[in-house]
Amino acid sequence: MPGLLSGSLLRRGGSGEFIDLAGSQPQLPPTDSTSTGFTLITDNLYRTFYRSSLGNIEFKNAQLYSNLTTGSIRILATGTNIVSTNTNTGLLIVDGDVGVRGTMNIGKDIVVNGITIGQGYQGINNIVVRGTALPQISNYNDGQESIAIGHDTLLGIGLSYKNIAIGRYALSSGTYISNSIAIGDSALKLSGVYQTLVVATITNVTLSNPVVITAPGHNLPNSTAIKLLNIAGTTQLNNVVYYTSATSTSTVSLYLDILRTVPINGTGFTAYTGGGTINTLCTQNSNIAIGASAGEKLINGENNIFIANAAASQWISGSNNVILGQGAAKFINSGSGIISIGGDNLVNGLDNQVNIGSVFYFDGRGYAYIAANTAIGLGSESTSTNTGAFNVAGGAGINGNLYVSGELHIENTSTSSAVVVAGGLSIAGNIYSVLGGNPEENFLLYTPKVTVSSTVPTSAKIGDIWIDSITNGYLQYIKTGTSTFWVQVAVL
Repeated sequence: MPGLLSGSLLRRGGSGEFIDLAGSQPQLPPTDSTSTGFTLITDNLYRTFYRSSLGNIEFKNAQLYSNLTTGSIRILATGTNIVSTNTNTGLLIVDGDVGVRGTMNIGKDIVVNGITIGQGYQGINNIVVRGTALPQISNYNDGQESIAIGHDTLLGIGLSYKNIAIGRYALSSGTYISNSIAIGDSALKLSGVYQTLVVATITNVTLSNPVVITAPGHNLPNSTAIKLLNIAGTTQLNNVVYYTSATSTSTVSLYLDILRTVPINGTGFTAYTGGGTINTLCTQNSNIAIGASAGEKLINGENNIFIANAAASQWISGSNNVILGQGAAKFINSGSGIISIGGDNLVNGLDNQVNIGSVFYFDGRGYAYIAANTAIGLGSESTSTNTGAFNVAGGAGINGNLYVSGELHIENTSTSSAVVVAGGLSIAGNIYSVLGGNPEENFLLYTPKVTVSSTVPTSAKIGDIWIDSITNGYLQYIKTGTSTFWVQVAVL
């Protein structure tokens, strides 16, 4: 048992004298709840305090110590009403904040600001982070209905709406963003950082009705939403949303509405003295990025889907894109309406492209490239230029051999050559050249089939030869009108 502080005499002098408390150290002996007892100390100023512990616990300088080897302090209840249902009930109630410097293990769920974190009452092996849904206040970017988990995640949550960000730096700004999902380290990291993008430098402002802005090379279409920033003199125009009426590639008129019915009247504005930029507004809503660095640099675009590590990691501007695959579209920084599945054949800045691996590429303007042997169709026979497994609406260029196992019909109503072949042409069937579009009047472009037999050949084609072995007759299969028959040409 730890030693106790020794006490001095409780009083000085003989019988009948007053007790002198200065310097006294009366002690309480050990009890059933303590192995060390408790010592009271009174100094020369008659201030009384204690040393050692009470129940192996010592209080000193607003600090609580345990002198047990485990260092544990346990608080036990003597009653039955110890269940915590709010911040005013439970075994321990603290009126103030609690700081924990080490690990805190909670045996059951913990409730923080109405959010339950734990396994849930249903059973084990659950991970539950759940709160009670409240009626929606509004549909504005004022910090509603978002989930942020991770370091520096969705920092602008007070100006965001219905976002999910999980991972370090995921949606790390979060400003004025709604309906977006970012899962992974640095996913959609820059979304919300920029509210506008500079498209041209202003060189002059004409204070007319409407106001005319001179900014060479702006290339803005009509009804584009813009902001003017850093204009000197005509400061009334700064940081307001306008809609454009592009009078040329160097000038643009300002309107208040997208239909351009309300012009901005600048006749009473302060004279322009210089500076300023035209800036388009950034859009950054309804994007989905899953994977480390997926869509990391996107600052202007919406309705994009980027899935896999580093998918579209360099993409800066564009909407309605679907990019799947690790490192897919890693060389692209702008474009809209693009689909890429594990492909890197995309051209930067070109819209509506499709790229699937290294096999298929469509440039969005009518040209498709397939880098593989390709089988098409389910065996449908062609009876015209509009039927069959493969239809070409236009010319077809072939740099190699063309192998046809059936008939090849070539319809040509022009005076140019019907067939031009740059390579070899090997045909296992017949080729018909149909002139004037009438398939009944054709010229055979194949070697007639010669049959020697005592019976009439079956499945004969126009021009075929039959040598009758009985009569030694030489016959040819012909067609007149709608009738076809064998005509004897000579006797052998």
